[in-house]
Amino acid sequence: MYLHKITSCKNNDGYCPSGCNAGNDNDCSYICGNGIREGTEKCDGASLGGATCAGVLGTGYTGTLKCFSGLCTFDTSLCVAPCTCSDDGNICTTDQCVNNVCQHTAISGCCTSASQCNDNNICTTDSCSGNNLCSHSTIASCCTSSSQCGSNQVCTGNVCVATSNPPTATCGDGSCNGGETCSNCSQDCGTCASYSRIFYVNATTGNDNNNGLSSSTPWKTLSKVIHIQHLKLVMLFYLEEETHGIAH
Repeated sequence: MYLHKITSCKNNDGYCPSGCNAGNDNDCSYICGNGIREGTEKCDGASLGGATCAGVLGTGYTGTLKCFSGLCTFDTSLCVAPCTCSDDGNICTTDQCVNNVCQHTAISGCCTSASQCNDNNICTTDSCSGNNLCSHSTIASCCTSSSQCGSNQVCTGNVCVATSNPPTATCGDGSCNGGETCSNCSQDCGTCASYSRIFYVNATTGNDNNNGLSSSTPWKTLSKVIHIQHLKLVMLFYLEEETHGIAH
């Protein structure tokens, strides 16, 4: 009698050859732990049959789905539930999931009361409008320094008030007044423009025969200007009036 050795995996031949399993030969028994997902096994080792946390637990779940060793059922211990972000009741925050974490992010400029709108400026009125936005209205005539006031005015108690006397020149007080210029107080009056030349004029003590280059040798009239038109820009100081002008 000749016996033929069965080596191929074939259903219903009554034999389970080596290398076959219940997945490709119904004559073989299920073996949990052989790394092959067979029969009614949900999984076996790394063989998950394409299953995921979302597929097993529902939409929104993330993480890593594993398989219980020896049981061949899904292990969902490393799956992460979907983020749910409820309204925190604050109109000035956005409630949303970021990287699966609920976050309540403040909305820039949003307010629920005027106290949240303080800009630390004494010359503005801070208010929270009906649409929950901060606004800062300038208070008329309010000041924090005399430089914000008009001529012959000083800032007193945050209000510009007239003064009968010309303000005393104090270099560094933020006000360009009392004879201060860019030449003698750039802190208050700013940096001087770049002039080709500076000339001095004094209608009382000047002389058009002078060179006009210093306060001690001023011109008397402006007729000398016609002789310096080759210069792009000059500054003229009127010493008698203690003001200056610019001529092109």
